Amino acid sequence: MVGVLVLAGGFVVVAADDLDGSSNISLLDSSAAPKAGVRIHETVPLAGLEKQLLDAHNAERTEAGLETLETDATLVDLARQRAQDMVTTDYFSHAAPNGDTVVTLLKREGYEYKIAAENIARNNRPNDQAVGAAMSGFLDSDSHREKVLNERYDHVGVGTVTDNGMNYFVVIFTGD
Repeated sequence: MVGVLVLAGGFVVVAADDLDGSSNISLLDSSAAPKAGVRIHETVPLAGLEKQLLDAHNAERTEAGLETLETDATLVDLARQRAQDMVTTDYFSHAAPNGDTVVTLLKREGYEYKIAAENIARNNRPNDQAVGAAMSGFLDSDSHREKVLNERYDHVGVGTVTDNGMNYFVVIFTGD
């Protein structure tokens, strides 16, 4: 987790928790302070299929000479909710039966962005093959591949749910 506090006198305190449970605190001058309208992205570590899918995305981006995607806690929460909703509500689409799309979810959350997109996949492969199959599907489709390799995207949320042997993958991309 990352927290930012702007103090009187033009100083900024940045606190961050590392994966090993330790915390780091930095004191910066006001030139490092977030500007009005700039979103502070809280990162979140991933595990299992979610981490594998993020790593696969970033490997493709690195190979293409692009910056890697950083996780965003809000996007991860939305991606996980979206994957679970597909299982619970029994659909597989960019539009939920109630009409929700990634754009309506981001708007409802109050999430600010300039560009956003979503990739979804599902398969019934074993866990050791599931991410590879999902990535192959993304990369074999021009519209999905464009999202994976779009240099304007810098943050991502990855959510996965497995239900009765079916793996659901949701990837939400945003850029500022």
